[in-house]
Amino acid sequence: FITEGNGLSFWYNPIIYSPYRDKKDINVVLISIDTLRANHLGCYGYKRNTSPNIDAFAKESVLFENTFAPTSWTLPSHLSMLTSLNTVHHGVYYNNQKLSSSIPTLADILRIKGYSTGAFTGGGYVSHVFGFSKGFDFYQEQKGGRFAPLRDNEARILYDICSKWIKENKEKKFFLFLHTFQTHSPYSSPSPWGEMFLDKNAKWGRIAIKNFINTHKNYRFSKKEIENIIALYDGEIRYMDEAFFGPFIELLKKLNIYDKTMIIFTSDHGEEFHDHGGWEHGRTLYNELIKVPLIIKFPYSKYRGTRIHSIARIIDIVPTLSLIHISEPTRLGMISYAVFCLK
Repeated sequence: FITEGNGLSFWYNPIIYSPYRDKKDINVVLISIDTLRANHLGCYGYKRNTSPNIDAFAKESVLFENTFAPTSWTLPSHLSMLTSLNTVHHGVYYNNQKLSSSIPTLADILRIKGYSTGAFTGGGYVSHVFGFSKGFDFYQEQKGGRFAPLRDNEARILYDICSKWIKENKEKKFFLFLHTFQTHSPYSSPSPWGEMFLDKNAKWGRIAIKNFINTHKNYRFSKKEIENIIALYDGEIRYMDEAFFGPFIELLKKLNIYDKTMIIFTSDHGEEFHDHGGWEHGRTLYNELIKVPLIIKFPYSKYRGTRIHSIARIIDIVPTLSLIHISEPTRLGMISYAVFCLK
């Protein structure tokens, strides 16, 4: 590297890549929608039309019907997703801990394979301060890092920033990790999505459950109030689907890189709506909290329309992407043996 001029100059994390791409090279995009229950998506049988774009995407992909997260809150579950280690093995469960530099991540693995690695996240418990930036050439999160406030239009913001990057880097072989807190409490999304599933006389048009419970001790929610809260959550999903996911897929198609891009759509955990007497997440391990969506579009939509009933786990994502040989299609029952060749 050469710098010219009389002023102070320095290089920070320079990235060298070859402009040459083999025709077999593919991109990898991992999308994590924080706090997304699998059974609130149409492709998983939900009664409401919360996810038209995701449902269409699922028809071109492999859908895993029974996928489980290792725990029910953001920090440890996402680190498991990116390291293929259960929480007891990566050792990060509390907010005063950080991933060891000795533990390889998915970004580390793909970077070695020649990928340009980047991420756009909502910060919070997916902040670099916990070690999430390890292996990434760049790691951008909301201003505020660990203490970043949640905004009503996070999904749109994610699309705006990641779409600009993709347009600038479409010729590179890249791995992109995308994350948003859009479906996380408080349940509040822009109009008309926020009101889309509400009854005419709904009590709340926005609610932060944790804050409400803290200020209304021993409050007993009626069935109608619970339905009101669920409707707000469903509106968040529909907004994320239309403000981020749909436009993102269309952009990849417009740039002619959709076919050669492997897309993994999932979540770190679900959400409880008084299903077992509780709210939100992080305290119990019922299915509504650890059963998450997992939809994988292989390059050129290979195996489109396949639905896998066997148990899968989000810690199987890393070994799936690390495969260097093609396995038999019959082994699709376990995601870690999914059919795909990175080279």
